[in-house]
Amino acid sequence: MVKQHFVTASLAALLVATLPGCLILPPPLPIRDIMTATVSGISELSSMTQESSISKGRTRLPVKEVCILWNDTVYIAEFVPTVQQRLRKYGISSAVYSPGTEPAGCSSVMEYQAMRAWDGGAFNRDGMPYMSYASITLRRGGTVLSTASYQMGGMKLDKWASNESKLYTLVDNLLFKY
Repeated sequence: MVKQHFVTASLAALLVATLPGCLILPPPLPIRDIMTATVSGISELSSMTQESSISKGRTRLPVKEVCILWNDTVYIAEFVPTVQQRLRKYGISSAVYSPGTEPAGCSSVMEYQAMRAWDGGAFNRDGMPYMSYASITLRRGGTVLSTASYQMGGMKLDKWASNESKLYTLVDNLLFKY
């Protein structure tokens, strides 16, 4: 790819020398894509390292099933399916219900909130969505069993990490306590 840009730049220089008033520039390198992939990769590796040690020295909450209260103000499509996938990893079944329709016999209820933000950075005017905040609370009989939240780090290095890695860490922190 870089070689192609070099050839294009060389050809452009040659044409500029022969055609007065004409300026041909090669397309810019995808700097934003390279930076995003690098930061996202670092964040994903950090998340995997944390995941492998999340249960060391911690006790998992004694939860076998969870009823998830649907929050229609959360516009992150993969939020609930990703949380359910992570719960299944720990052998916890889940069901989603609408407000006011809590299933009978539901021993643990999960409520969640999340915010999505948009940022295009210096190289993209259209913007890209990312999860900037999420919170999950687990209750049993109205009493809070556990709560966990994600908020983007101060240097925002985790901004472009996948929602999956953010939510996996969030669920792990919800289920495993010291």
